Amino acid sequence: MRIIVFIFFFYIFNLSNNYRKIFDNSYNNALEFLKNNQSLIKDELGDNNYENSIKLSLVFPELIRYSMFKDLLETTALELMYVNYGKDVANFSIGYFQMKPSFIEEMENYIETSKKLRNKFYNISNYEVITDKEKRKVRIIRIKSLKWQLRYLNCFYSIMTDRFEEKTYKKTSKKIRFYSSAYYHDFLAPENEIHLWEKKTIFPYGMLNSNKQYSYTDLAVYFYKNHSKEIVSTQ
Repeated sequence: MRIIVFIFFFYIFNLSNNYRKIFDNSYNNALEFLKNNQSLIKDELGDNNYENSIKLSLVFPELIRYSMFKDLLETTALELMYVNYGKDVANFSIGYFQMKPSFIEEMENYIETSKKLRNKFYNISNYEVITDKEKRKVRIIRIKSLKWQLRYLNCFYSIMTDRFEEKTYKKTSKKIRFYSSAYYHDFLAPENEIHLWEKKTIFPYGMLNSNKQYSYTDLAVYFYKNHSKEIVSTQ
């Protein structure tokens, strides 16, 4: 009986992926990036180390993707198209956390209609310029800044908490799966749709790609369990 139990747990253990080994240099580069920016991360995310470790877990897969493809991510032409014509013409991933203009616009719209979040994230949706084109130009400048991407990450986390304030999680890993799925897919999607996306194995190349791929949410949880303490001291 003991032999059977041992074999069972040995099998289960080996089913889990060693993502640091799989993504190798890209994983280590992502870790190093977070370590090098610990001071800014704390300044922007605040002092709640437990929540900060969750927040960073949500975007860590994007840091890996950025490390893998940064030499191919030339967005200048797309940025110009977005500024001139908007997200319906050009909508693309930018920066370390691979945020899209449409993602930022949706968060801005959400907090504008939320009494609870409007004052807290006033700086997110506030622009000193007037026209939509001018706002899109400023939005692009912001997205390209790590400081602003951390602010947007903070905002995203609060929106998710607000949207699903009645939802409970038996384990932190369950919360990370749900939040990271919403980040990767669509935070405005229905709850059941967000859960469905937890299981999709389309990272890092996206759909319609024949290469070996993985679950974004599995990777987020892996980082949380294995490396988040290297960045923040969890409580």
